Amino acid sequence: MLSPVNAITLLPLLTVPFVSALFFPYRIDVQGKLYCNGTPIAGVQVDLMERDFVKADDVLGISYTGEDGGFKIEATDIETWDPPHNYLRIRHSCTAVKPCVEYNCRPIILHQITARPYNLGIYELWENKGKV
Repeated sequence: MLSPVNAITLLPLLTVPFVSALFFPYRIDVQGKLYCNGTPIAGVQVDLMERDFVKADDVLGISYTGEDGGFKIEATDIETWDPPHNYLRIRHSCTAVKPCVEYNCRPIILHQITARPYNLGIYELWENKGKV
């Protein structure tokens, strides 16, 4: 029989497996290219986000597109309870080609990530607002 002191000493050891099962690390790699009317767009901010249902969404990584419109973000995070809900937040202005208004662009686009790793491919920012 365990004395009360021994039982209290063992309690943390018994709860560690349970608590560690609630938290799991994951890695996510995202890449793609952003175009506006068929032209690669440089300097567009791309944020890798994790949706949180209890508090504000987390920014896992930030990248800016290069001259070829390409970006890459690699991140790790620890999730609790349920699988992660990641998305890209793309902040842009197509004024490098023509004003966004002419192309019906949205200055902020949210795009759900459906796999890990994730390749966005070429993503057109004007009119169709989606994958090419």
